[in-house]
Amino acid sequence: MRVLIAALFIILGLSPTIEIVAVQAGSKAFRAGLRKGDIITSVNQEPVSRPDEFAAKAKESPKRLLLNLLREGTALFIVLQG
Repeated sequence: MRVLIAALFIILGLSPTIEIVAVQAGSKAFRAGLRKGDIITSVNQEPVSRPDEFAAKAKESPKRLLLNLLREGTALFIVLQG
């Protein structure tokens, strides 16, 4: 499935480089619904493809982030409260 997702990103000219590798149980991220393997594609409806872009967007809006994710081929939104 990840190969298919990566191929889709290449076709669309995107780079799926922001993949969640771990989420601490009980953390704000865990409670918001983030899971290992999720791929973040946008923050506050602005595309991101690198960790530094994600960090910059997170600093702009420290109280709440709207994240667009890909999880096992399904797109979804998660709100992360600061």
